[in-house]
Amino acid sequence: MRKGSERMSDNTKPLRWHKFLVYFSLWAGAVMLVLSGAAFIAGTVYGEMGDRVYQAFPVMRSVDIVYGLVLIGVAVYVIYTRFQLAGFRQGAPQKLLVLLALSPVLEWGYQFVLSAITGVPITEIHSGGSFIGELIGTAIGIWLHKIYYGKRKELFVN
Repeated sequence: MRKGSERMSDNTKPLRWHKFLVYFSLWAGAVMLVLSGAAFIAGTVYGEMGDRVYQAFPVMRSVDIVYGLVLIGVAVYVIYTRFQLAGFRQGAPQKLLVLLALSPVLEWGYQFVLSAITGVPITEIHSGGSFIGELIGTAIGIWLHKIYYGKRKELFVN
């Protein structure tokens, strides 16, 4: 078998989606996570209302810093997963599935903490329909990636 993107033979599936993930999507996602993490750490996520939010709910400053650091940690995991996929490492597709499930779980967890601290109902922070839609979208995304990489499992043997 040949290395990297040259691994495709006559009896394997195309790797266009894989290449998109490895060469663009995962890099872009990591950059966005770092930028979001920095915004939470700096408190700029609230725009001009940041000082008011932190005056009204001082504990939110600590929560936002921790959440920002978690987002940056996830960005590191995204890059790790990207290199695992690019190197056709054994278990790399499962790391991608974990990543796909992790993102909404973290976001929803933050929103539940925000609701508990501020007393604002979770339905006002995150509408129920949107929550259900994201849950369904995440499940479909995981399912499709599982099928896609399941058909290419013979490539991930390194």
